[in-house]
Amino acid sequence: QSRIEEDIDGKYIEVWPEVFNYLSNHRSDYFNLETVGFVLPCYFFITNEVDFRYGGISFAGLGGMGWEILLATQNSLFENGQLDQPRRGMSQVMIHELGHSLGLPHPHSGTFGWGSSFVADVMSYFAMEPGYSTFYQDAIGCAQTEANFHYALTEYETALQLYADAGEPQALNDLITQIYDSLTLIPTYYKQMDYNQSATKAFVVREQLQQLFDTLQNTGTSSSKTLTSTSYFGISLAIVLPVFILTKKVLRRRKDVN
Repeated sequence: QSRIEEDIDGKYIEVWPEVFNYLSNHRSDYFNLETVGFVLPCYFFITNEVDFRYGGISFAGLGGMGWEILLATQNSLFENGQLDQPRRGMSQVMIHELGHSLGLPHPHSGTFGWGSSFVADVMSYFAMEPGYSTFYQDAIGCAQTEANFHYALTEYETALQLYADAGEPQALNDLITQIYDSLTLIPTYYKQMDYNQSATKAFVVREQLQQLFDTLQNTGTSSSKTLTSTSYFGISLAIVLPVFILTKKVLRRRKDVN
């Protein structure tokens, strides 16, 4: 009661840092953490129209630390505050915060872009319908393509240098060709708005790059051969030209998000 404050938006309790640290440090006082192999503590507060804020930002749930805080007011548990209507909302918030504790991000976090905010997914903020329509599938595919393609370009450049440092072993030529082919196909599918194919290829190429990294690290460096600007230009030109527009869009979206 002593922590309740009020401003133009109404009554609230600032959770960070005192309340947050107390709840974090006293979990063993309220939960038996030894009952099973993994216990996810969840604090559930029902208030009389008092908001919770974390660093000044209101929240209905907070998770991702291996434990959760859930908040509801007396009226929010029922449709439009009517006691004869079914309860709603809190199970989705609980599952959402559990997802954070398992490492799941919001679909709209970071590079993934604003469009993914509307994906019909429990980890989204603004899902507008319960179905999984073509619009939502495209939203996920488009966002995942842009994120993974952006990372893949940087990883590909690093992989080429490692390949050169290792003496350009011929055993890896087929894998590098596969990576090259995948990178050139992604912008084609993306331009055709076939986001299912572009996203799949983006995932595949990053798996291929990881395989290449692992192989090169196990092989070791037999020589120190730096790719010259001419040789790198020859290897990368066919990829850089078709992906230029997509890369610009990704970087612009990252700037808008930040």
